[in-house]
Amino acid sequence: AGLNLVGLRRRGHSAEEVRDLKDCYRAVYMTSRKGSMQEKAAVVHAKTEVGKKFLAFFDEEKRGFIHGRHS
Repeated sequence: AGLNLVGLRRRGHSAEEVRDLKDCYRAVYMTSRKGSMQEKAAVVHAKTEVGKKFLAFFDEEKRGFIHGRHS
């Protein structure tokens, strides 16, 4: 599971937006840092509006989130 990179490109997202989303995704889902998704998202600084919307989702949502795999 991960980001649908093909779909993002088809929808017209720039390479910078896709790169920012990947960075935000990794920081929230693929980190060994302890804490809730909201806490992990709070320390990430997105560079694009798309990245900011992605991170804002974690702050606004009240339900739980699936956790990524830890290797």
